[in-house]
Amino acid sequence: MNRIVIISSTLFFLVSGFLAPQLANAQLEEIVVTATKREMNAQDTNLALTVIDESLLNSFDIQDVAGLGDQIPSLIFGNDNNDWKAILRGIGTDNVDINSEPGVALHVDGVYLARPSGFNALTYDVQRIEVVRGPQGTLYGRNATGGAINVISNPPQHEFSARADILTGEYDRLRVRGVVNVPLADQLAVRLSAVTEDRDGYQTNVNTNGNEGNDADNQYFRGQLLWEPTDNFSLTGRVSKFKQRDIPARINLATPLDSTAPEGGFTPDFTDLRTVSKDHLEANDVNQDIYSFEVNMGTKSAEITAIMGISQLEYFLTQDADITIANYPMPGGKTRTATRTQSSDQFVMEIRLNSLPDSPIDWLVGAFFMDEDADGDLAVRQLDTGPGFIMFTPFASFFGTPPGFTRDIDNVSKVETTSGALFGDITYQLSERLSVTGGLRYTRDSQDGVGQTQAKVLNFFSEAAPLFRSNELHIVPAKDSWSKTTWKLGLIWDVADDRLVYLTASTGFRSGGFNFGQTDPDKLYYEPEDLHAIELGSKNLFYDGRVKLNVSAFYYDYEDLQVFQLINDAAYVQNAAEAEIKGIETEFLFQISDQFQIDGHLSLLDATYKNFVSEDQVYPRGRDGIPFTGDELFNLSGNDLVQAPDRSGLIGLSYIAPIDNGATVTLRAQVYSQSETYLRQFNLDPYDKQDSYTMSSITFRYDSANQNYYVYGGINNIEDEDVIANIDVTPPGGYLANMRAPRAWYLGVGVEF
Repeated sequence: MNRIVIISSTLFFLVSGFLAPQLANAQLEEIVVTATKREMNAQDTNLALTVIDESLLNSFDIQDVAGLGDQIPSLIFGNDNNDWKAILRGIGTDNVDINSEPGVALHVDGVYLARPSGFNALTYDVQRIEVVRGPQGTLYGRNATGGAINVISNPPQHEFSARADILTGEYDRLRVRGVVNVPLADQLAVRLSAVTEDRDGYQTNVNTNGNEGNDADNQYFRGQLLWEPTDNFSLTGRVSKFKQRDIPARINLATPLDSTAPEGGFTPDFTDLRTVSKDHLEANDVNQDIYSFEVNMGTKSAEITAIMGISQLEYFLTQDADITIANYPMPGGKTRTATRTQSSDQFVMEIRLNSLPDSPIDWLVGAFFMDEDADGDLAVRQLDTGPGFIMFTPFASFFGTPPGFTRDIDNVSKVETTSGALFGDITYQLSERLSVTGGLRYTRDSQDGVGQTQAKVLNFFSEAAPLFRSNELHIVPAKDSWSKTTWKLGLIWDVADDRLVYLTASTGFRSGGFNFGQTDPDKLYYEPEDLHAIELGSKNLFYDGRVKLNVSAFYYDYEDLQVFQLINDAAYVQNAAEAEIKGIETEFLFQISDQFQIDGHLSLLDATYKNFVSEDQVYPRGRDGIPFTGDELFNLSGNDLVQAPDRSGLIGLSYIAPIDNGATVTLRAQVYSQSETYLRQFNLDPYDKQDSYTMSSITFRYDSANQNYYVYGGINNIEDEDVIANIDVTPPGGYLANMRAPRAWYLGVGVEF
């Protein structure tokens, strides 16, 4: 890690001194973005913004969503049973239940998605991916306390084009992608994109009654129709369909020896983290359909944009929840399974009016509305033939299940969420080089739902005349609403051409919600989180646009930060009273010549809880093992936030080698490095910790002279690092984790017309 810090801090001086004479002809291309909801050069925005356009996606050859995170400062993608979770500057969510709202908002072609899935497929045939870091409480607003990720598809064009590629690789990987753009008439054009991928699992299951995990079986389709009758009017209709049929990939990690939970002191059956024993046929099925319309219209005084989107999600997951060799019916064995189903129907609408490009005052006003109906069911089944504790309250599941007993828990919930907002943003030029900017957003969110929790414990051997039986049913309705006015105020100083300094103070807001599945009334509700942030940034181009250096420093003051864990086999979100985040980020890109480029980033982060007390399923009866002695709660003040490493960074080297016939070969090598980070708020060392690691990759791409075909390939995770991306602790105290992909090679060929 120190090597990356030293290299990144000295590269700029090397370029300025020794390499400056080489920068004669090369120049960075301008990238136009819509992160401010109007078209701007990325270097002119007063935002901590990283943009990866289609050419960079091809150059970096990003193979999965975690690889995308490596390219962005302070962005980490975790995964939970092959679903993904974004953490920006330590802010996001570990919770993928229907009662959760992501702290990093995802927008696909302007449509906000409360239940994002299929992100890997979304990275094909896109014009660019914009990642905005920091609270977006005015223009985006919808719970974007950590930031926003905007995926913008390649739009239909009025000329024919097509391309396709096929890729093979390790683990019998096969991926086929294609896109075709067809003009139907002078005013109409259609664009169709498709991706299908199949791959064996990274995980080996030694139990013949189960199946291997972490495979891939995905299909994605996107269709777009553009109607452009005049230069001042366009209507785009979009439809996308995503299917995911794969197998979960959780593993069982060691638990603390002094844990007072039944599964405390557990040692994994295998030292190889990718070898497991599962006796349950697991499955993970996701179907997501998105339908949207976008209207853009220009008038003499303003530009108008209207977006309407419908998203439908169906989700089914069944998994082995104990992952041990000693499965039933072996003596002393156990088996536990968990099955989760979710469905979501979401409607989103947004309308915006903004000033014309040449207006003396840059302004924007808009309105946003969202309605979502979501249903969820989590069913946990456990059979235990080993030693246990006979408890007459099945909700005290951390005591285990009596010998020869079964325990069933069903958590069913239904929630309707509505959100409405009015927002505005304005930038006024005080002088030739100094501008002031500000924004306001009023948001009102409401939720109305009901949760049903049923827990059963019974004698497995004699259900007709059991030694012990318990059946408890709780039905809890809940309803609440929250409103907030968030704001932004900033100064923009154009120090010189291609050099900008900005200072911004802003606020963020994420709505509260319900913890259905928690029978304790004090745990039913959690409050909204509020964020106050200050950021100082600088964006610079040197040597006629051949060197880019962007720097940002930020400070966050959090109140009621929402933190997730599992309690009683159900999601539990609680509020940490206070948290503090501060950090520095830098991005650099040196175009040494037309052929040679150096790029990278470095993040220094200090993210800690300042006032936070919580129970822990690892020590459900406190460290002394005796219930109700007052040590069941732990003071987490001073602990690191989840997925917030002190240091992270990347350095990449790209070289384009011309060939005599006009073809080119592009070679790239990159190294991503990250210091140790904690994956749970309790910061138990080493159980909650992912150690520091370095992950390298190399890629190549051959483009023919006429650009009609190309060949590409590479190797990811050359070090074959076992990187843990997510940890959940089950109510009995077991550690379940997900991992990033191992080392794997791939090779592909494509054609383009």
